Amino acid sequence: ILENYPNIFVILIDVRDYFNQTPLEDWYLHGAWRQSPYKTEHFSDYIRILSSYKGGGMYMDLDFVALKPFDDNIFWNFVPEEDDSVLTGSSFHFQKDHPIVRKMMTYLASSYHPKEWSYSGPAMFQSVLLKYCQRRAPLPTYPVFLCPDIRVLPKTYLYPYKFAEWKRMFRFSNVSGDDAIFQSYAVHTYNKLSKNEPVYVGSNQLYSKIARLHCPITYAHAFSNLKVDYF
Repeated sequence: ILENYPNIFVILIDVRDYFNQTPLEDWYLHGAWRQSPYKTEHFSDYIRILSSYKGGGMYMDLDFVALKPFDDNIFWNFVPEEDDSVLTGSSFHFQKDHPIVRKMMTYLASSYHPKEWSYSGPAMFQSVLLKYCQRRAPLPTYPVFLCPDIRVLPKTYLYPYKFAEWKRMFRFSNVSGDDAIFQSYAVHTYNKLSKNEPVYVGSNQLYSKIARLHCPITYAHAFSNLKVDYF
């Protein structure tokens, strides 16, 4: 499947070397995160900010489905609103050497709570952004900036469905033309909650229809083997 996508690259890294001589090196080496019940999530929280620190660029969780090409004029130096006045780190963009990334690195290096799932993820994004921008609430501001070089994208751009509405993706029904998903650039499937939900190939299930249109090679691969009814 990957051979059909020339713009996808899988890169292996030496993690110890990746953290070496960065503000997050001590966090990695001391290893308190390895005993955390959320060690996978926390490692992901840290390495995504480290990668932004090293090279800049856009980050998205793997449980997004892109629905149309991203506009560089929109998806640049942004943090998204996932729900009303709630920010998230499941997608973002910062150019290299953006000062808020340095603020996030400092925050993550100085304070770690291994038993709190969201502390180094969504809670960190909201806390650092509000302090950096000297605001009390992260109201969406696109196309203007919340503060210099930072936008808050309204949830309609990437999160047409709220965290609590994840099951809408797996319903069997026709979606009306004015549904929020048709205005969005992507949809977040909330894998933490939906990972055990089957996707029925050839059905009118919303996720199945989206996959057929936007992931045609993967969908065709699933459709070619009728012994499985999900992928």
